[in-house]
Amino acid sequence: MPKIGTTSTKLPWVEKKQRPPHKRKKNNQKFYNSSAWRAMSHRVRASQPLCQIGKTLEDYRPSQVTDHIIPIIHGGAKFDERNLMALSHYYHNKKSGMESSGKPLINYQLNENGDKIPANRNDIFKIFQG
Repeated sequence: MPKIGTTSTKLPWVEKKQRPPHKRKKNNQKFYNSSAWRAMSHRVRASQPLCQIGKTLEDYRPSQVTDHIIPIIHGGAKFDERNLMALSHYYHNKKSGMESSGKPLINYQLNENGDKIPANRNDIFKIFQG
């Protein structure tokens, strides 16, 4: 039986869906691509080889991402290790999804530079423990 060739044509009456630009990529792309951030991220993941949230839940996963506990867009400290932790992609995505509501997940205090850091670092683990 012969095959009928198909071609992909654009339908003029169907609008192309466009996703809105992601805030982080738009606002912080230069920061996340900087050599200073890459070096800091590498140091954090080297010192915390397992996902910190997974470890508290006895779900041992390798760390793949350095996460700002209090996001930069909410005033979190960029390079303060008290605001950083190593996470797996799985738990980083879960945490980012929770943060998308716009409200901070945990209480904060200000460091010596006036940037936000967690008031109690262990509070982030309580969110995932139920």
